[in-house]
Amino acid sequence: MFEKEPDRGSERFNDGINGEPSLPDRYLRGEIFIVGHGVNELKGVVPGGEFYAVTDAGEGLKYPHNEDRLLKVTDFNGRSVLAVIDGMGGHGSGDVAATLIGQIVGKEFLAGKPLAEAVEAAPIALEKAYQAAVKHGLDLSNRMGATVAGIELEGKKISIVNCGDCKIIGIRNGEVFFETREHNYAQQAFEEGYISSRKETLKYPYRNIISRAVSLHSGRPELAEVERGAVVSKDGRIDLKRPVFTDPVELQDGDIVIGASDRVWDNMLPEEVLKIISGQTSLNEMAVALRRRLAELFAIKSEELRKDIGDPDELSSAIRSLDDNFSVFVFRYRISP
Repeated sequence: MFEKEPDRGSERFNDGINGEPSLPDRYLRGEIFIVGHGVNELKGVVPGGEFYAVTDAGEGLKYPHNEDRLLKVTDFNGRSVLAVIDGMGGHGSGDVAATLIGQIVGKEFLAGKPLAEAVEAAPIALEKAYQAAVKHGLDLSNRMGATVAGIELEGKKISIVNCGDCKIIGIRNGEVFFETREHNYAQQAFEEGYISSRKETLKYPYRNIISRAVSLHSGRPELAEVERGAVVSKDGRIDLKRPVFTDPVELQDGDIVIGASDRVWDNMLPEEVLKIISGQTSLNEMAVALRRRLAELFAIKSEELRKDIGDPDELSSAIRSLDDNFSVFVFRYRISP
């Protein structure tokens, strides 16, 4: 354990296994901030604009603790990263995996790697941390990992990275102008024609099964199939049935970029997110509006289940399945005067 940072009041980098907070983690090349344990929000400026990030455990029914993490990395050469990391592996493993992956990606990025390569390198380092934990007698899942979605900012261009069912969207002049593709069975079913509309993907029974992640399998590293770029609107339409990816994406003054974990995207399409944040001027207000709407949807769906399910145990399980951690970052690009 390193000494505390007196100006921030939070602990410096540790091995991540004990789940303690690790912000800020300062290096010669820059700083790493990981939000999600102890500290649940972060706001400020990065080269190119301002951001606000917040995460919580949701309604507290499915997970008593938060398995999501938000990552912010800034190097001293003008590059920065904002990312959502949704941990997997269950109690005692998902949050550890998310923290470790955040630390790994941040350190690889500060070492000079592009964000995509930093994410691809994470499984091997995750295996080393897992083996070290096992030697110390800690009980962690040998399938722990996380889904990751993030942006690398440099100048007016952003490189976008996605691996799993977190998602990033861009908003310009009141319209969604780009989005990433979710790596889950619902998106796959949509692309292959088993379901006909994006709206149907929200109710697809196997939506929660993902096809990509940064993870271990039986304690061994799996290949992180990182998807680079996003699908950009053409003639006012984003075609996720036959996606063509643009990387990097060039931003314009006032563009908003939102990255969020699957709690958001399991409940609403990007157009609905746009509607919810419309009229909100601050980035904080945008995030709060999203969280409020998710709480409303949870209450509505819970009441519908109470009407349909009589068995108390089955009802409790069904309501719990609606819950999940919530994480979002909101970034607004500004041209320097």
